[in-house]
Amino acid sequence: MLDYLKNHNVPYEQDVIGNIIFQKKGPGEKTLMLVAHYDEIGLSVKYIDDNGYIYFSTIGGVDTSILRGQKVVIAHNGHFINGVIGAKPIHMINNTKNSNDKSIDVSDLWIDVGAIDKEDVRGLVSVGDPISFSPNYAELNDVFFTSKSIDNRVGVASLFTLYEKLKDVSINYKSIYFVLSCQEELGLRGAKIAGFNINPDMCIAIDVTHATDYPSINKNKYGDIRLNRGAVIPFGSNFTFALQRSLRDIANKYGYPYQTESLPGHSGTDIAEIQLLRGGCSSGLISIPCRYMHTPIETATFNDMKSVVDILFEFCCNNE
Repeated sequence: MLDYLKNHNVPYEQDVIGNIIFQKKGPGEKTLMLVAHYDEIGLSVKYIDDNGYIYFSTIGGVDTSILRGQKVVIAHNGHFINGVIGAKPIHMINNTKNSNDKSIDVSDLWIDVGAIDKEDVRGLVSVGDPISFSPNYAELNDVFFTSKSIDNRVGVASLFTLYEKLKDVSINYKSIYFVLSCQEELGLRGAKIAGFNINPDMCIAIDVTHATDYPSINKNKYGDIRLNRGAVIPFGSNFTFALQRSLRDIANKYGYPYQTESLPGHSGTDIAEIQLLRGGCSSGLISIPCRYMHTPIETATFNDMKSVVDILFEFCCNNE
């Protein structure tokens, strides 16, 4: 992200917690903040045993039942160490125990980096080092793609695309702040700090939402959200109704595909903190459908991202 901003000569700042902020200025009076979080779920080195095996803690909402057999990358002082999360072969598993038990304790899992003993790991890995799933981007067809960290790199990519579209266009705001927030997965921390410092008149978060278009999902409970059907505009107490209605009206006016979603409570996104800023902030959310959230095979589509960018572009150009 920083390379992109530097290579395109975009002035930016990075605050004390790690948010990355840049802006587009205009002649208007109000400020608009657009926010997408760039952090991802992951792991952290907890303990290294005498045989060089690495034990870990989780960062964010990690489902331990999917961790066995995953490839991971450990970041240490600017270097990256490949590893695998060990998996006992099916031949050695007691038939009376479910090998896919979701209640598995993370302390029963370990990472193998090819070490002979603890000394073999010294200088390569330290307690506290962050761990992520190995990069695994793949296109499933011309429209669908899968990867770890789609939550919420698709939101970040959409913000960059929107900024490019707005660069040479007149806007009706004093400033549009583009915020790439950190630590969303740990409690919306980055957005809270960025929002307090910017103090915008209104804010829209760009994040993913759960797609429900695959087997085993109860639509009566989770609604009907599908990939490749456009952006998702939610309605609920976490959002300013007039702002969400404006996003919906723009989509209808210009024929951009979109879906609606009921989120009556806490949205679980950065906007939940932004709504409560200082004396309160006019707050909105637009989402990109994502299958298999918080797994290494999250899946989304380019068309849904385009829909989000198109709707936000018209909002930025035609609203105050």
